[in-house]
Amino acid sequence: MTCKGAYAFAYPRFLSDVTLGDHDPSEDDGPRRLKQFCEHMLRNPELFKHLRALRLRGGSFACESNAGPRGGWDANYSAADSLTDLLFKAVNLRVLQIRDAEPVFQSHPLVYEAIASLPYLKELSLYYIVAPASQALGVRCMLESVVDRHIWLNVHTLDIGGRIAKISELAHVFPNLRRLTFFLEFSIKPETGPVVCWPELDYLETSAPLPSFPSPARRLQLQYSIGSKTGSRNDLKTLPLLEKTNPVVLSCTISQAVTPEMVERMSVAVPSVRYSEVVINDGSSGHTSLSYSDFDKWLDRHLGIIGKAKPEGLCIGYSGSGGHEEQFTAAASKTASRVPTLKYVAVGLHHEREGMYSFNSLWFTIESREDPEAPVLKRVPAADCESLRERLLNLPRATLSA
Repeated sequence: MTCKGAYAFAYPRFLSDVTLGDHDPSEDDGPRRLKQFCEHMLRNPELFKHLRALRLRGGSFACESNAGPRGGWDANYSAADSLTDLLFKAVNLRVLQIRDAEPVFQSHPLVYEAIASLPYLKELSLYYIVAPASQALGVRCMLESVVDRHIWLNVHTLDIGGRIAKISELAHVFPNLRRLTFFLEFSIKPETGPVVCWPELDYLETSAPLPSFPSPARRLQLQYSIGSKTGSRNDLKTLPLLEKTNPVVLSCTISQAVTPEMVERMSVAVPSVRYSEVVINDGSSGHTSLSYSDFDKWLDRHLGIIGKAKPEGLCIGYSGSGGHEEQFTAAASKTASRVPTLKYVAVGLHHEREGMYSFNSLWFTIESREDPEAPVLKRVPAADCESLRERLLNLPRATLSA
């Protein structure tokens, strides 16, 4: 293949998913790069058919402060006009992520109008990180530029952070949403009356408790730790979230210091759960101090309570060090004997750097329960573990077939 042929083959693939602005403004001129990219696309309109995903990180609208490296970042919207022109022509765009979207909408309203015109947009990420008080960016309600201006019928995935409109307003603006993520720091306006929202979400992820969230969610992923302090506000707010979402699949991180009472209240709150991923951490200092012995003692205290939720699959791991294959196998056998409804069990280490629910686990199927105290486990081949996990994560509101 000639160089020209290789370019013609590779460039459309590059354009199918473009990320800009993911470097520190002190090291790279993100606004200039964004403007150059937009102008290049506008000069070559035949390329627009290949642009399917565009992800604009924090450096896309930021530059190094005039006060120098210690002065932080200043807002820089010099690429906004070019971005507007690009978005009006990017008719095949399916995925759009914009960091600090609200200030962009405020300074250049046509950016919003261009996004609203995208006919095939399915996934939208709008999040706003509040700047330090010393910087010029104002703090405004996230989505105040969106609510009541456009109904996003085609969008099924929304990632959002910062100060957010009411849940009912989100449901009005995004009526067909299936996946919703609240991440980083966020706050939501309180409701003032009855709430009409989605019949059910397929996936809800949140970095803080949402006690008044009104809709069921097939899969719930909690991006915060539970149980580090008895009776904490986070714990008390999490219980109504569990009850109202009533998930089939639950991913949660629990402190080793959690009380049996809290674990029991959580188990009772999720009667529909069929698969759960549980990370055990130290609840305070960096998630890396647990030993296998700590983990094993936690299992002894709480497995019988977890069994009250009657899950069919359980992946449980701890943040720390130590542990080897024989110990993980013994822990899996113990887990299967204490939770008699299990058909699948995984035990191992949690890898926080790779994701909040990233595990290095041994997976097993429960082959026989002739002896309830010593169920027969069969090791799942490493090549099949990820597909099994995906199957469990996608369980519907129905019993898992064997």
